[in-house]
Amino acid sequence: GKATIEKQKENPVEIELMNNILRSTYPIFSEASNFTSSVLLIQTNETLNIRIDTLFLPKGEENHAVLCVGNVLHTLEEKGSDETVFEMDSDGGREEDEVNFTPVFLFVWKTRSAFCLRTKQ
Repeated sequence: GKATIEKQKENPVEIELMNNILRSTYPIFSEASNFTSSVLLIQTNETLNIRIDTLFLPKGEENHAVLCVGNVLHTLEEKGSDETVFEMDSDGGREEDEVNFTPVFLFVWKTRSAFCLRTKQ
């Protein structure tokens, strides 16, 4: 006998559901697999290495996953502020440096033939 293999047509409802699941779960998968780390301190003008598993990326830019790949450390001096901010520490003394962290986000998705990323929303 003859055996034929029929290619199943992609069901748009199933594709949308799968993209929603992948969009929500890929950031967790990436952190758990140590591909990215949202607590990484990123140095300015240094190379940042991350890994991406394209098998689990959602399809289409409109379904992109959002990855926090680390934080950039800022002090008041780096921001160009004239203010001196004093905070009380546990010893009752004063602490002069205020430190702020700015998260760095990547937006990732795949198409039929490519893996895509961007840094701006």
